[in-house]
Amino acid sequence: MSEALEERMTRLERKLRRSQFLGLGALLAAVASFGVVLAECRTPIEIRARAFSLVARSGEELARLADSPGGPLLLVHAKQAGADVVLGSLNGDAGLGIVAQGDTLVTLASGKNGTSLGLHGKGKSRLLAGLAGADGDSPTLSLWDEGGRTRLMLGLAVLRLRDENGKLLYSVPTMKE
Repeated sequence: MSEALEERMTRLERKLRRSQFLGLGALLAAVASFGVVLAECRTPIEIRARAFSLVARSGEELARLADSPGGPLLLVHAKQAGADVVLGSLNGDAGLGIVAQGDTLVTLASGKNGTSLGLHGKGKSRLLAGLAGADGDSPTLSLWDEGGRTRLMLGLAVLRLRDENGKLLYSVPTMKE
């Protein structure tokens, strides 16, 4: 009878240990669930700061959202292209710009003076080509030389071609200087 009793006690002890492990597992799962619920409850609805930076694991800044004198800007670094993409308030207009090594290369802007697309020369801040349209006006395509002089202006109602000195070479409709 003692062997049967020992065997029965061994089985009961195993069941008890199994129950204890299951109970501990259930307790841990409940604590984890409570932690998740608590974390969600503590998530702020609004975060306020003067600037935000997105950084890589290395600590290198990938993007920045900040205020500037002209208004808020989002700056995204395109490291492989060696350029930055700027989105936000540009010279009083809402716009998008591409900047490489400090030079503005492309701008797309819209504001009180209409909408424009500008292509800039590398190492220069002035426009080389531009497409613009003010409210109520027809769109105009303009090309400038490296000196900043208008060489070609093309619109729905006008075509003007100028030489390197700015002298009018051709105009439709005819225009006198």
